[in-house]
Amino acid sequence: MAEERIAPDATTRFTGRAAVYSRYRPSYPRALLDLLSSAAGFASSTRVADMGSGTGILTRLFLENGNTVFAVEPNADMRAAAEESLSSFPGFHSVDGTAEHTSLPASHVELITAGQSFHWFSPSAAKKEFGRISANGTVAVIYNARAKSRSGFMTDYESLIKKYGRNFSPVRTAEEDNLNIFFSSYRLFTIPNPKQLDLYGLTGRLLSASYMPARGEKNHGEMLSSIRDVFERNQVGGKVTMEMTTEIYLGTI
Repeated sequence: MAEERIAPDATTRFTGRAAVYSRYRPSYPRALLDLLSSAAGFASSTRVADMGSGTGILTRLFLENGNTVFAVEPNADMRAAAEESLSSFPGFHSVDGTAEHTSLPASHVELITAGQSFHWFSPSAAKKEFGRISANGTVAVIYNARAKSRSGFMTDYESLIKKYGRNFSPVRTAEEDNLNIFFSSYRLFTIPNPKQLDLYGLTGRLLSASYMPARGEKNHGEMLSSIRDVFERNQVGGKVTMEMTTEIYLGTI
């Protein structure tokens, strides 16, 4: 039987990183909307609950499609950044809540999403809450994942993360076990989503990760020097390519 594992400090870990997260985290491809349409009957009229919505990167994709979106985010800094960025969309609703306690009414949405956030949830508690608020049990767990590549840049970047990262083992740890606890059944879809980054974009992407040293923390300056070295060794025309894939775990609970 799968063992449920829950990451610690899920609601506070990104405090102080909202600005860099919003600016430098990768967006999701528009092809995601087409996939949801063909595989799950998604449409612009679908009401969406975006769990652990952060600064609203995935939320924005749905809002631009005309959807009504309930962006559920427990971290005040991240939620405020989303409200500042997305309040002009008539379908945007900011919700102070967690995946386990959303405060949304029963049977309120037709699609529940989790972009870069499922590893912070308690799968069993989230499953119960999602079952309550969903009209049909459809959930999409979505990740922008770095591709496993032997290219010089990707190898160097992964080595840097392993050297300077701290407290990041819970991220996607035992995710297959948690997915099996959470879903009754699901399918995995993938969409290529590479990103070209200059030095500023690469540095910002690195600093947006909660497990990398922030300003004032141990090894922060050394890490910044190292990322500059990684960039200079691998850049072509002033940019490097972050090889990424958008993974969509689409199923029912």
